[in-house]
Amino acid sequence: MDNYLSKINFSFLTNQLVLKKIGSIDAFNGMWNSANQTGKKGCLQKLKDRAFGDSAAAISRAAGGFVSNSEAFNLIRNLDHLDFETTNQKNIYGYYRALSDICDNHSKNQFTIQFIDKLHQKLFIKYSDNEKQIGKYKSLANNIVANYPDGSRKLFFNTTSPYQVEQELKTLINWTNKQIETASLHPLILIGLFVYEFLLIHPYQEGNRRLTYLLMRFLLQKHNYTFIQYTSFECRIEQKQKAYIEAIRDAQKDRYSYVERLDKWMLFFLESLESLLNKPDKKCSDFRPTRSYLNARQKRIQALIKKNKSVKLADLALWLPEVSINTLKKDLQYLKKEQIIAGFGKNRGASYSLANF
Repeated sequence: MDNYLSKINFSFLTNQLVLKKIGSIDAFNGMWNSANQTGKKGCLQKLKDRAFGDSAAAISRAAGGFVSNSEAFNLIRNLDHLDFETTNQKNIYGYYRALSDICDNHSKNQFTIQFIDKLHQKLFIKYSDNEKQIGKYKSLANNIVANYPDGSRKLFFNTTSPYQVEQELKTLINWTNKQIETASLHPLILIGLFVYEFLLIHPYQEGNRRLTYLLMRFLLQKHNYTFIQYTSFECRIEQKQKAYIEAIRDAQKDRYSYVERLDKWMLFFLESLESLLNKPDKKCSDFRPTRSYLNARQKRIQALIKKNKSVKLADLALWLPEVSINTLKKDLQYLKKEQIIAGFGKNRGASYSLANF
């Protein structure tokens, strides 16, 4: 039996649960794709923007950053005003650009190693060449471990040794393309298997989890699971991190043996997709801030920010000399709280622009 196929030779109970979850996902996807969404473009764009912000925030936190979903969303909406001085900003920008490319150009791109290399490079587009091994296979082991404050470490799972990466990745890509061409496996099972294999190969020194999510989205959209654009699979994994690790470890413990099985992983993967099904059906009103009350002075500040794209407190003090600095600060805090504007930077260097919600 094919080595990959043997890993999805599920038990009878797992097979029944897999079929049930696939049926649920396919039923929703069929209704989603057949619905007339011509009049929902504005709503769908808001859903996509929010999903991109949530996803970028989740991957930044997974890489050790500290950024909220709303902060990531506002960063994405104001990329033209950033200097990309922080790791958070660089990671969010790279993921957002790669994610946008996946959504906009999935039908044009072929699933090749060259495509994967370019996608990896896009993740680190704001890094200098000597900061990351961009687009190059790992040269050092990168097993997945947890680091604790007391200096101790815990191994979650082993990844492919550097010298095996090129051959394993080539074999996986060729096999996946063959399955796509012959349509001999259900797409969701194929994608779930690919995600598991790619995670364990972990081909690059850094950025592998982000790249895995991108490739998963690419394959889903290639198979017309378009609802994935409007949801955050990344946030789901963040919320279920313990179950995610356990599902991988359950299969990985038998890696390279004839008893390696993906029962627990495949159920986790499908359950994660299934949990996202109702997200795109939310109404646009769920994604709009409630109508805020602004006094005349706050409306003037809003108009000045809109006119000048980006302003600082000192600019407002110059344009509104009759208003005290403390009052201007309070107005800016209120406008930020109501999600009317977004702030970047700290203290006197902070700048403000419209939140573009």
